[in-house]
Amino acid sequence: MAKPTPATIDICDRTRQVQDGILSALSLMGCAAAPADRLTDIETLLPDGKSIAALKLGDFDNLTGLEELHLYDNQLRALPAGIAGRAIVARQPAGNAACLAAAETRIAAQATRLDAHQATIKALRAAIEGATVERQRMDAKRRDADAAHDEHLDAIEENIPPRRLRLWLPPSADE
Repeated sequence: MAKPTPATIDICDRTRQVQDGILSALSLMGCAAAPADRLTDIETLLPDGKSIAALKLGDFDNLTGLEELHLYDNQLRALPAGIAGRAIVARQPAGNAACLAAAETRIAAQATRLDAHQATIKALRAAIEGATVERQRMDAKRRDADAAHDEHLDAIEENIPPRRLRLWLPPSADE
């Protein structure tokens, strides 16, 4: 009699970094359907510092054993709508929902700070551009003033009569 094949779950539609973490945790290579019973064994996912800009709603489905999820050092600006309401860990669904809600709040605060930093950078760039334009205007004024000064000196020199030079030399011994 043939052994029953364990149920598998396709993980290929998940965010690539989450998918890579699952594959690594399960020691699988390439996008694959993962055994459902092995998904529940994953306790830790560490997709921190993986340049994640957005997560998908189903990224953590069937990871009922997940106890630690590190999302530090990514570009997340928000979590998908409804992700906080989905139980990641079946053992502690209320705690996970609160944890995800807190994470959403932190991400929103970080996004607000990022927006403020970007506004500051934009204002600094505008100030630098303004200062550059002002310096170019001042340099042009200085060049114009230098040219006018040179013309004025040339005019004065033209109006000064030449001096006559008297040269007195001592008598030579021959004289």
